[in-house]
Amino acid sequence: MFSSDEKIAELTHLVREVREYVDLRLELARYDLTAKAIQLLSALCLGVIVLMVVAVAFLFLSFSLVQALHEWLHNESAAYLIVGGAYLVIAAMVYLLRRRLIYQPMARFIGHLFLKKDNQPTASGNAETTNDWRE
Repeated sequence: MFSSDEKIAELTHLVREVREYVDLRLELARYDLTAKAIQLLSALCLGVIVLMVVAVAFLFLSFSLVQALHEWLHNESAAYLIVGGAYLVIAAMVYLLRRRLIYQPMARFIGHLFLKKDNQPTASGNAETTNDWRE
């Protein structure tokens, strides 16, 4: 049998090991959260940049469409009304399909980013080692 001093030493060692394990797990969780926050912010920044570029391109394409309709209709007001009406129809369609076009992809991205465990086996059976959200 172990003496009382040996039991106390073993228990102290065990407590020290458990504390070190918990500290390491907390540090790993902080690193994981930091990596996921960086990935989320970089995706947000990329989305904003792409949205700005697309908006500028859309603006120029709109004016060229208005000019083309003006040449065809010989009425600048009608050309602007047609383009504006087309944008209202597109906006209504986006609003009606907002769940499929906006909410579900965002929820899928954030859920995949924060809830999926690293090195989780995929459908092919291979362990996944990256956090690629575009799958």
